[in-house]
Amino acid sequence: LANDARIPHGRVASLLADVDGIKFAARPVSPSRARELAAAARGIVEEIEQRERARLAAEEAARQAAAAAAAREQQDAEERARRASRAPRGPRSGAGAS
Repeated sequence: LANDARIPHGRVASLLADVDGIKFAARPVSPSRARELAAAARGIVEEIEQRERARLAAEEAARQAAAAAAAREQQDAEERARRASRAPRGPRSGAGAS
């Protein structure tokens, strides 16, 4: 998780420091403090989920923009090909040639 940009590392470290004493050293904790710690943990999870949703939305927007650009490029290429097929190819021989 150290390299995961979605993780609020400072908040996680602070929460873990608080709960490690409770979990591993059997430090007593009041019900109100336990609720605070639980709320902090939920807040971290919500923040990570929000960041992940934003990341996914940005990826989707980039995919859509790339697809739109590719479609425009395809249309432009087709239009250039149509124009090239209608363009005169040089002097013609026979009747009507000057």
